[in-house]
Amino acid sequence: MKTINAKNFIAAWKDFAGKKFNNGNLTEDLIEKWNNDTKWTEFIIGNQKAGEFSPLGNYLLNKHYKGFKYYTEFNKIDLIIASQKEIEVNDLNGDIIKDKGGYFPSFLDIVIEHENHIECCWEEMYKLTGIKARLKVLITYNYDQDKNGDYNEELNIIKENFTSIITLANKGLRENSETEYLLIVGAEND
Repeated sequence: MKTINAKNFIAAWKDFAGKKFNNGNLTEDLIEKWNNDTKWTEFIIGNQKAGEFSPLGNYLLNKHYKGFKYYTEFNKIDLIIASQKEIEVNDLNGDIIKDKGGYFPSFLDIVIEHENHIECCWEEMYKLTGIKARLKVLITYNYDQDKNGDYNEELNIIKENFTSIITLANKGLRENSETEYLLIVGAEND
């Protein structure tokens, strides 16, 4: 099991993306998915139903975070990865809650939000600040190049937005000093 931090997640993402994106060899199937938001999200995260299969979650657990568990659409978060230690409390009938289905981790190690459109990713950034986890990841995509064929202008705006949202959220209630945020931005020709 690898240490949970941004550096190790970047390496895992590059490995996953290289395999999923056919190492840059675009196929018709890959292009079709890229051009359809729902298909692309399902290709990366899985469908938007709680507890369903996730390509990214499955890959991370099998290759990088053995002994952990993932869950999709956990409290409106696209994907979480947590140790398998779950809370064990009794309901009012004395039954252990975790035996009734669902997933109730005692701690979230990684939370991942995936947004196909960079102009909307601030909403996902905001969601990440409202949940406790060791590593908070936002994956988004930039489609707009500037006049020089560069993506820097929008990237700078997004980085400033992300920093501003985190800073403002921390003014109200400080986050654990060990928490890391990671912004991954892909582009069509990356």
